[in-house]
Amino acid sequence: MILQEWISDIACLFFPATCASCNTQLFIREKAICTKCQLELEPTDHFTSRNNPVEKLFEGRVRISSAGALYYLPQGGVARRLIHALKYKERQDAGIWLGEMLGREMLLSGLSKNIDLIVPVPADKKRMQQRTYNQCDIIAEGVSAVTSLKVAKEVIIRHSSATSQTRLGRFERWQNSRQQYQILHPEKIDHKRILLIDDVVTTGATILNCISILEKTKVSEIHVAVIGSPSEN
Repeated sequence: MILQEWISDIACLFFPATCASCNTQLFIREKAICTKCQLELEPTDHFTSRNNPVEKLFEGRVRISSAGALYYLPQGGVARRLIHALKYKERQDAGIWLGEMLGREMLLSGLSKNIDLIVPVPADKKRMQQRTYNQCDIIAEGVSAVTSLKVAKEVIIRHSSATSQTRLGRFERWQNSRQQYQILHPEKIDHKRILLIDDVVTTGATILNCISILEKTKVSEIHVAVIGSPSEN
């Protein structure tokens, strides 16, 4: 272990890592994000308070046991920049770090005790071909590293839409997008309390589609956790 840390420290001298938020050089003990940017993050209290804004987003629409976001996402804010770096700049280390922070919050709030399995929200197949990885899978890996909860990838898959939605009405668009999602190996989630993980939530449409098909299985509970949600201010 000491040898690995020593090798890592030497590597940092020749190949210095940079902050995924501000691009400044990281100190040896910093991972993915610098201390200055960490202090600028805007945490929520969603995992210790019921009826928070994310839970209210799904209230009366689907049955969930809990829902919450880790950080607020103000325009130009650190959390938004980290998610952008994960999705578009191949900074998977940022996703791992964000997942670890979410995992710590789950341990502190006691939410992890109510979970059997982590299920990442799937990415569109076309985007997967461009990006080569699903950002939600990376976040889930970070959560798992801290909580020791197992991750079940590809329980839900998402097919690319074969038809244009330009001329479709609002209901038809929703119905069309809903049909893009499919459950694989439902036996893996039978009687399980699952945590559905996404990077951000705005309208909640993607998560609603996932929950709608999960409700047709034998899952016992559905919890939702995302990294970011819009600021309340």
